Amino acid sequence: GRRGSLNQPIHRGSKNPTDGGQAQDFTTAQQDARKERSWRNIFGRVAKAGRVQREDLSRAMELSGIQNRVKVWIDEVFDSITVVASLGVEDFVKFIKKYMDLQKNEQRKVFEEADADGSGSLDAEELATVIRSLG
Repeated sequence: GRRGSLNQPIHRGSKNPTDGGQAQDFTTAQQDARKERSWRNIFGRVAKAGRVQREDLSRAMELSGIQNRVKVWIDEVFDSITVVASLGVEDFVKFIKKYMDLQKNEQRKVFEEADADGSGSLDAEELATVIRSLG
């Protein structure tokens, strides 16, 4: 979404209606490919003997740009991918994607709960409520 001043609401992202979203889809595909290459490079930096160990995931996630890592989510996603204590490169990429999807869904839930009037944006009062809830 966009950021705005307190006088401007914060909106969820939307596709460009003039091109049917095609330009954004192409850009998104390019961005996804770039992210995946980056994750593969990170795997190479963190892996030992061609595997990323479970205990090294937090560092790999940090290098991948994932902030505020949630251990319960890490365990949930890891266990959904493998029963062994490490990930190969393909499973590592799958792990990062699944974790980021989970994180995005949770953020969307928080946004939707904060959007009290259902407008698709947060006004100053709704934003203040979110900030207070974060402590």
